[in-house]
Amino acid sequence: MIDQTIEYERINKAQLVDLVKELQLSSQKMERKLQKLKNQNKTLQSELDEIHAKNARSKSKRTENRNVLEAQNIEYLERALSVFEDFLGRPFKSQDFTKFRRYLLKIYPTPAYIQEPRLTKAQKKLSPALQKEELEMKRRTEWSESRLRKFFKDRTGESASTKKT
Repeated sequence: MIDQTIEYERINKAQLVDLVKELQLSSQKMERKLQKLKNQNKTLQSELDEIHAKNARSKSKRTENRNVLEAQNIEYLERALSVFEDFLGRPFKSQDFTKFRRYLLKIYPTPAYIQEPRLTKAQKKLSPALQKEELEMKRRTEWSESRLRKFFKDRTGESASTKKT
């Protein structure tokens, strides 16, 4: 590297030429390093873009598959809501949710599709026997309360309340 202790007033022409050559070489090395880093950056950026595209495709495929599987459940919910609306003969109120849920459970006690339970990252570290036990505890056979509430609110515009009037 360049010696910083050179006194510039006493430098002769030969030393100045050597100093310029050294600076040019140093500049060329830095340019090569910079170009190498730019190439690495392009490669990493393209790999990252590939990963994002793959994740997006995977997510849309999962959503599409889930929608196909849950189509029967939605049909059950739509039918039950339609019949219940005819039975009420008036606009929905938020307190009608409990009656709707009771009616739905009477005509469709279990949904057509129930998603399999999943293990959390911490649960995956457990022994296989404990994992199996966790999955059994999480397994459900009935309609999920949150799913019913969301459906009721989306379709009626009323919040799903369990308070009595």
